[in-house]
Amino acid sequence: MPAAQRTRLLAAVCLSAACFGCAWGHSAPPPPGPGEVVYDPLAPVAQVPAGEARGEAPQGIEKLYLSNFGGTVKSAFGRGPDEMIARGLYAEADALYRQRNYHDAAKKYEAAANRLPDSSLEEAASFMSGEAHYFANEYSKSDDQYIALLKKFPNTRFITTIVTREFAIGIYWLQYDRANPHWMLTPNLNDDSRPMFDTFGYALRCFDNVRISDPRGKLADEAVWIVANAHFIKGHWDDADYYYKLIRNDYPKSPHQKDAHLLGIQVKLRRYQGPTYDGKPLKEAEQLIDQTIAQFGGELGDERERLLTAKGEVHAQQALRSWTLAQFYDKGKYYRAARIYYADVVEQYPQTQLAQASRQRLDAIRTEPDFPPDHFSYLAILFDGKDPNKEIEEKEKDAAAVVATRPLTVNASDPSANLPVQR
Repeated sequence: MPAAQRTRLLAAVCLSAACFGCAWGHSAPPPPGPGEVVYDPLAPVAQVPAGEARGEAPQGIEKLYLSNFGGTVKSAFGRGPDEMIARGLYAEADALYRQRNYHDAAKKYEAAANRLPDSSLEEAASFMSGEAHYFANEYSKSDDQYIALLKKFPNTRFITTIVTREFAIGIYWLQYDRANPHWMLTPNLNDDSRPMFDTFGYALRCFDNVRISDPRGKLADEAVWIVANAHFIKGHWDDADYYYKLIRNDYPKSPHQKDAHLLGIQVKLRRYQGPTYDGKPLKEAEQLIDQTIAQFGGELGDERERLLTAKGEVHAQQALRSWTLAQFYDKGKYYRAARIYYADVVEQYPQTQLAQASRQRLDAIRTEPDFPPDHFSYLAILFDGKDPNKEIEEKEKDAAAVVATRPLTVNASDPSANLPVQR
């Protein structure tokens, strides 16, 4: 048979099969839904309405092209969307689930979801796949299914159960990591209940999913609290500070409010690395101490004295930081900057031991020039023919002459405002 005839015959057969399939699909009633199934505790019944409409096509030329291309390839191999097949697979998965064959049931649910995308059946099947993996102790696969479901159906009707599962998985992984600490890149090749790498990191991701997916749920503040404490135990001070602050700001009714304040102070003090580093953690610690005393004054008990002691230590550290910077500039003969920091110690921390030493040093360098002499000024004279030091002196003399000759005008509110500046 010529090639052209074979092509026409094949097209006719495909068209006939397609028409027969469409007619059969419209004439035969759809199979019944899974109905009421006795699941394990906390696993809701995933009921799927029959004969539902398909979801809208993805927006955008690229997404539409890729979606149609993928659908065309699947259809060519008999794997395209088909509600009849999807419901049949879902029923088979339900039967396996009743028999507690959770591993095989999960695969069937996933197959059912793939045969009817963008539908409530896909939503229910994806959820039940996560449930089946969960009860099969395949927590990593269960976590992946829940995350994929939340990404595609952020307002899913199974959100309460998913959040509960994610919280439980996070607790298990966190406890396992504490009992069996490993380097994050140590592979796990024989335990389906844990991720392949970084059990600690994936545990914290579960708690973040709880907070992000249901930010006002019953477990949200508890998830943030657990993550903050986990970072505190690991010594991740910046991360712990962020999550304790999240408790204080976003969950004002949380029972962990007072502890989030107290531990937040400790974290900020640990973030401070010394007098030659950024002093922002010290300022934040001082503000948080004042806030804690004002907000929980009657509930602190012995902690109040500890907070007052900590505030004194913060002041001592701040004075030491200003003193260290003053000494640095003093040794480099940048006396103007040194005087600023010595004065800061005297004015802001007068009760510290460094205040007296700062006063003495201020008196000693009071008449010193602001900046060290420029030993390379001859280079400027050599190349430019100008002496920068003389130019500065001339500009200062000109400015003083202008001020001295300026006519006086009396300001009633501030008579000294327009007086000549004495140099």
